[in-house]
Amino acid sequence: MNDDELRNLIQHKIDASTSSYGQSNVWQSERLKAEKYYKGEPRGDEKEGRSQVVSRDVAEAVDALMPSLMRVFSSGDKVVEFQPTGPEDEEQADQATDYINWIWLQQNPGFRIMHDWFKDGLLHRLGILKIWWDHAPIMTRESYRGLNHQEIEILKTDPEVEIISMEDAGEATLPGPIDPKTGQAQMIVVPLCDVAVKRKQNKGRVRIMPIPPEEFLVDNRARSLELDQFYFAAHRAERTISELIEDGYDPALLENIGSSFDLGFSQENINRFNGESSHLYDNNDLADPSLRRVLVTECYLKVDYDGDGIAELRKVTIAGNVILDNEEIDDHPFAALTPKLSQHKLIGRSIADDLYDLQDIKTTIWRQMLDNIYLANNNRTIVVNDQVNLDDLLTVRPGGIVRVKQPGAIQPFPFQNVINDAYRIIEYSDSVKENRVGVTRYNQGLDANTLNKTATGITQIMDASRQREELIARIYAEGVAIAFKKILRLVCQHQDYEQLIRLRGKFVPMDPRAWKDSYDITVAVGLGTGNKDQAIMRMMQLIDLDMKLFQLQNAAGETIVTPKNLYNKLAKIIQAAGLKAPDPYYTDPSGKLAQENKARAQAEAQAQAMAQAQQAQAQAQAQAMAQAQAAQGPTREELEAQMELQLAQVKLQADIENQRIKTQADIEAKMQMAQADIAIARMKAEAEFQRELAAAQMAPIQASGDNPQSPMKEIL
Repeated sequence: MNDDELRNLIQHKIDASTSSYGQSNVWQSERLKAEKYYKGEPRGDEKEGRSQVVSRDVAEAVDALMPSLMRVFSSGDKVVEFQPTGPEDEEQADQATDYINWIWLQQNPGFRIMHDWFKDGLLHRLGILKIWWDHAPIMTRESYRGLNHQEIEILKTDPEVEIISMEDAGEATLPGPIDPKTGQAQMIVVPLCDVAVKRKQNKGRVRIMPIPPEEFLVDNRARSLELDQFYFAAHRAERTISELIEDGYDPALLENIGSSFDLGFSQENINRFNGESSHLYDNNDLADPSLRRVLVTECYLKVDYDGDGIAELRKVTIAGNVILDNEEIDDHPFAALTPKLSQHKLIGRSIADDLYDLQDIKTTIWRQMLDNIYLANNNRTIVVNDQVNLDDLLTVRPGGIVRVKQPGAIQPFPFQNVINDAYRIIEYSDSVKENRVGVTRYNQGLDANTLNKTATGITQIMDASRQREELIARIYAEGVAIAFKKILRLVCQHQDYEQLIRLRGKFVPMDPRAWKDSYDITVAVGLGTGNKDQAIMRMMQLIDLDMKLFQLQNAAGETIVTPKNLYNKLAKIIQAAGLKAPDPYYTDPSGKLAQENKARAQAEAQAQAMAQAQQAQAQAQAQAMAQAQAAQGPTREELEAQMELQLAQVKLQADIENQRIKTQADIEAKMQMAQADIAIARMKAEAEFQRELAAAQMAPIQASGDNPQSPMKEIL
């Protein structure tokens, strides 16, 4: 396939996706509708002199779901956690977890990315995230003042530094070499310079960006963005000539590409800025050619370009009629999510789709109810012709008079008060909205009559609502998992340098080149899911059970619960309480125990070496004594007795040292168990105090409920 055939094929796919029957075009009309309902814009059927209020049900539902979803995925310091599938992957999974979360939260604006991504899904049916490895060098300008010649030479040796200007900054008197005659330093005059440099860092990095919906094109047949169900997708955006040159494209190819303002003048872009369209008429491209904007379409499609009969995944970038690049790739950079899945379709349903009709109904009812109130406050009147002074009647002022010729010449025009009926319809519409979306007034603290309902009923309503929110979070988790896997794959493929990052107050080196297999890892998403108070309560209950097990295992001599198990539960409580790490509050027993075991092993090794040295010394002394006695002519019995005595003394000293070390180790172990028992007893007392406090608070309510005459009896 030549370039002309490839260009025609891509243009056909772009036209198919943006035509009146294309999925991207149909999706655009729905996005415009959702944005209109979200902002509460006029519907177009307003009448002068009548109420023009617009209900905001779509905005209320979307804005109510966003805090819950953001809490699920961003309440902790880790968005995802890579879990090892085998013991050999444990260290690699921990490093990948720390590094990929650092890339998301520190190297990129992770919170803002997630907010825009999630909100696009709730409002526009589909949220699209683009993740890619940016090879473009990072250019920075730095200025240094008062550098001497040696310091300038050091700058010149840096391969990333290019000196762009040097200015004379005077002279400085500095101490020089020592004068051998006087023994004092000779003062020398050194010229100084102010230096401006351009630093060019060629290290690439991962870039993450939520794509505006109007910039994403997708094939009509796409069921998902998985590679086995993927045909065509593209990112179409306006970019400046300067940005394209920074990406490494040949400036000569960019000269003949025409300027573009198509996306800038799109209806979605204009609505997004609420008519603030001054940026659309920016003529910087006329004053500076490097800022001229061109329409660039970055296409990812399956096509048989090499003619082997099998379609391969390729990236083709087109600007105007010029193909800027064409390469075969392993994966595309897009990660998608939709709040309500539609079977066998990429684009599901949004929260706005479920509320269009209810917002129209409530808007109509509100307007009629307000018109009814206006009519009640400014009622029409019936007058008898030529019997009323109309000027007096039409002039409304406090204490004013209306002159009539006969009584009864003015009568109020009868009207029907529909406020009560309209209010009941609005209440019913709100209940339908709660059933559809799952956002109730109870979990927002908006219902003044909550105390008039049973606790069990309120719990059931909130649980049903939370289940709908958790379902959306679970669906979103799939998209988040895909995004983080793409980040991990990018750093394993492209990062060829060691990155020093700051974690938990320490600088830690990260080198993905040492990671063996980047795919043998599962992802646990949504580390912040669930109610934190419930998590703390469950951990406290488990700690209470641990205390009972401690007593049983001490009596039976079996080990069921260890201090490390208890520390893990305390760490979960600290995380659920919103604190980052348990280290400032509790000490990890595994680290202390490892240090104690190491110290004990070193002491035993020293004692054994000392015993061996003493034994060798005793043997040497015995041999020397034997030689001396042999020279003096001692008896054999005396020599053997002396040697046995020396050996007995050495053995006794070694036994005493070993017993001392063993006794010390036993004392330390007992002290550690005593400290653990004290900590457990303290936590048990705190838990008992919390239970007694809760019981004391509930006692008056229960007592009122037990009283047949109490009004709380019906509530309970």
